[in-house]
Amino acid sequence: MGESAVRKLKPVAVGIHLATMLGCFVLFILRGVHSFDAEIVIINREITSHISNFALSYVLCALVGMLLLSAGRHLRSALLFCLAVLAANLVYEAFLPVANTRDMVDALYGFAGSLAGGAYLCWLNAFGFVR
Repeated sequence: MGESAVRKLKPVAVGIHLATMLGCFVLFILRGVHSFDAEIVIINREITSHISNFALSYVLCALVGMLLLSAGRHLRSALLFCLAVLAANLVYEAFLPVANTRDMVDALYGFAGSLAGGAYLCWLNAFGFVR
């Protein structure tokens, strides 16, 4: 397949993609609600306070990666984007406390979100497109 060939997603892949995006949206909303009502928790208070980093990293990697793969780009390009998100999250959380405090636990959640997004993209590349 050429570098510029457009790839079409299988219906099941569209469903999985939408479900994961919706799941991350729900996690992000629950995190926001927790800011106003401390009784609302996701599994435990530690996870609730950092889940937005996981969700944002996953959504960035999965959405941009899916667009790259759909546009005919190689998996390597999508995974390099995930690596850039991972690195940016680490640098921001460790060295640039702009409107934020330094928090390596947040960085670990972002790391996990980037890895999960990369794993999803590997699955999507292998099984999610019409041949």
